[in-house]
Amino acid sequence: GVFDCAVTRKWFGNQLVILIHLLRNQQKSVDQHFRRGLLSALQERYHVNHVIHIIEASMVDLKLGLKVTLNSINNSYQSRQQVSQALMGSDDAFFVWSRFGLGQPLYLSQLISRVMSVQGVTNVEITQAIYGSSDYKNQSVIKVTEKTALRLSAENLSIEYVY
Repeated sequence: GVFDCAVTRKWFGNQLVILIHLLRNQQKSVDQHFRRGLLSALQERYHVNHVIHIIEASMVDLKLGLKVTLNSINNSYQSRQQVSQALMGSDDAFFVWSRFGLGQPLYLSQLISRVMSVQGVTNVEITQAIYGSSDYKNQSVIKVTEKTALRLSAENLSIEYVY
């Protein structure tokens, strides 16, 4: 199946071309068999007579570093756990698949706001926000193309706690 897709139309000369950028479930590749099946289904169901190109989109890892100030060393274990859950440890976490589909930018102020909403957190500083080969820690947004989705894994998240 398909996890996410983005469709764009472009004119090349006098011919309309439909570009479908997609990510498959469970990080499966977009092989020729899948392409043929999808094209056949699209043409049969929607009677599409345009040229269609199916392009495999990609997940790009985000390396994120945060410096989180807690108001006291008391309850620090609970606050640390809540910060982790707010970012990626629960169904309503900031970094869930449904929030960062293809082409979805990351607004760093929203990230900071989410961590600041945890009880006991008094300050959040982004120390690293590496996407591709650039560090966006001093930017307000990380923009991505319709061919790309952000991915944050536990090994790429570094949190320093201070009191």
